[in-house]
Amino acid sequence: MTGRNIGRARAARRFRLGTMLMGATLASGLVMTPSAGAQVAAGAESPKPPPGGTLQLAYVVNTSSDNVSVIDTATNTVSTTIPLGNGAGPTSVAVTPDGSSAYVADFQANNVSVIDTATNTVSSTIGTGAGTGPAGVAVTPDGTKAFVADSLSDGVSVIDTATNTIVATIPVPSGSAPFQPVVAPDGSRVFVSLRSGGTQGDVAVIDTGTNTLVDVIGAVTAAYGLAVSPDGSRLYVAGFTDQSNDVFVVDAVTGIVLTTIDTGANTQPFGVAAAPNGGHVYVALSGNGAGQESVSVIDTATNSVSATVGVGEAPLGLAVTPDSGRVYVANSASDNVSVIDTATNSVTTTVGVGQGPAGVAITTVDASATPPPGSRATVSSARPVKVHARPERQSAVIGALKPGASITIACRIVHNARATGGNNTWYKLNERPRGWVEARHIKVLSQPVPPCSGR
Repeated sequence: MTGRNIGRARAARRFRLGTMLMGATLASGLVMTPSAGAQVAAGAESPKPPPGGTLQLAYVVNTSSDNVSVIDTATNTVSTTIPLGNGAGPTSVAVTPDGSSAYVADFQANNVSVIDTATNTVSSTIGTGAGTGPAGVAVTPDGTKAFVADSLSDGVSVIDTATNTIVATIPVPSGSAPFQPVVAPDGSRVFVSLRSGGTQGDVAVIDTGTNTLVDVIGAVTAAYGLAVSPDGSRLYVAGFTDQSNDVFVVDAVTGIVLTTIDTGANTQPFGVAAAPNGGHVYVALSGNGAGQESVSVIDTATNSVSATVGVGEAPLGLAVTPDSGRVYVANSASDNVSVIDTATNSVTTTVGVGQGPAGVAITTVDASATPPPGSRATVSSARPVKVHARPERQSAVIGALKPGASITIACRIVHNARATGGNNTWYKLNERPRGWVEARHIKVLSQPVPPCSGR
């Protein structure tokens, strides 16, 4: 990034994402590390909760290793690593309110990967279009839509989560480089930070009912991280230039900047997360290598920094647990996650993850939702395979499987070729999106697939 007074060696380490998203894009010749494949932390085992129990997980996207680390927050160990494919370049993740799916913005691949949290596999891939550069993603409180900030094409893609298809693309001001979306608690609006700022303000406001841009608010400066207060009344916007390093507190209704919090010279505030209890806002200070890398704790009652917590190198994304007790911070240049105890404002543990961790999302999943064993298979097609609601080509498409994906099949059905558009054998998936796929696209690896007793 231009204007940063840091050494060459440190600049090379710093990411990865800091370089890619804070001004330098793929067009500038950025080379990202290819995926090393799925890896599980040494000694870590998949968590085994009691039957019917729940599991709290932190999903961490690793930009340079093209994968997602899944941290079991009960033990603070990596339980699994989900590969996204070489060149994905994931930068942000959001989980549906029911915890069933995680949506990952793949900046470099120009798509969104959908992870089934029951199996921790990629169940669908949604293309946003060449040259879009999806940087951030957020899901509405009712779980029906995901909004994706396409930072290189000045638009916001709207995904229908029932079909995992893009149903609208919303233009934002030209040259504004949308970066991070957040959804108002009532689901009526989406706020999107504008990385290049603009003449009107640094936050775009979108009406979720009409999928239209209705306003641009906030300060006229570059904006990165963005958070909305639990009551929906305030926005906390992280922005910095070579001359200023601020968090702007904005009235979410009027768009007026209520106060400006200076985080200190060269601190470069990046990620922002609000505690669910409303008491504090946490800001990742990515710094410039002079020791400023830390997390600022903002007291929302006084709009002042009440504590500063030292973390790893170049922290970017962060997330607060639902009980407001811990903050998980992705340190992009040290390849780990710092876990902050909010009662003491101290780091209690550090979890090693993949290369260039950038975004974090925390969710609680139903452990009993994991499907029972079935026939193992892989997708043999060279192209994504459609998943249908019924064993008929004419039925609704509810998802897609990536080429080479490992899947579990529940059963098969064989019926009239005419009814199925020329293919009379279909497999029913035993995992989300639990629909039907044509047998000709699937290679069965394990036990024979039993016939379906019903649909």
